[in-house]
Amino acid sequence: MVVSAVDPNLSVQVIQTGAQVNLERAFNPSRSVRRGWAVWYRAPVLLTVIALLIIGLGLLADSLLREIEVAAVSELLTRLPSLPYGLTLPSIGRGSISPAYILWIVPVLILFSAIRALLDVISFRIHRAVIVRGHPSSNRDGSGVVRLALQLFGFYLLSFGAVIGSVVVAGSVGVAITMSGVTSGSPGIALFGMSVAVISVIPVWIYVSLGLYLGSRIVVFGEANAIEALERSWSMSKGHRWPLIVFRLILSLFVVAGAVAGLAICGVGIMLSLPVVCAVASASLSEAFLLATEWEKACDWVLPSELGEQPL
Repeated sequence: MVVSAVDPNLSVQVIQTGAQVNLERAFNPSRSVRRGWAVWYRAPVLLTVIALLIIGLGLLADSLLREIEVAAVSELLTRLPSLPYGLTLPSIGRGSISPAYILWIVPVLILFSAIRALLDVISFRIHRAVIVRGHPSSNRDGSGVVRLALQLFGFYLLSFGAVIGSVVVAGSVGVAITMSGVTSGSPGIALFGMSVAVISVIPVWIYVSLGLYLGSRIVVFGEANAIEALERSWSMSKGHRWPLIVFRLILSLFVVAGAVAGLAICGVGIMLSLPVVCAVASASLSEAFLLATEWEKACDWVLPSELGEQPL
């Protein structure tokens, strides 16, 4: 550690090596969800409200993009040739994409992303404060929030571009085959091309998204800029994508289970259950990341000792 203090670049390497050695143990879904509940319990109102606002922003963004999605799908279906053996494609209402719509929807989506980044910074800082100190507030909670939010916003834009770019490249062959079938009037070739595109895109999307999965925490906890977060997230996940995909899948199932439980209560309960489980899942990821990257300091954390357990 003395040598690391002299060479900042070496310090980053040491931290990353320690994170990789302990990542599989740190990303334990059962332990992380249990501690995620403990984090939420210490700031239930604030974390639930933040999660509710994030969910609302996501729903608004989806509704704005729905018109573009409908227009793109309907355009594709109208260009496909007739299918053999009496098969038919599902009908879909035709959407419309106007330049004016694009001009105003892009700034709105960018604004939503910026607000999401600000909310994430606040919630991540609450997670760290509870895990390390046992309570969600301190005298420095408000310092640097805007700066970190701008960096996190930049990371979201870069990661979105990286995922979309990789998906486009992966699906280019399938799309080319599909267009060949469309232009030649061959439904078999068109459907084969669509199948190739889907089979190519899904694993690439999973691989790239997992590589960037930890970037948001690196920005906030490590105070890294967007490019550094991309590089460090990719480095940390290298060789550890299976533990990450299991962790992410179980957290997703946890959120789905919470939503289903809310729907079971006359459908109204989901308005409370979904924000709560989303807040717990977010805190669980923060706990696992902190344990993976700061494991040498874990013996001093307040939250694990309050739960009557060791950090690992």
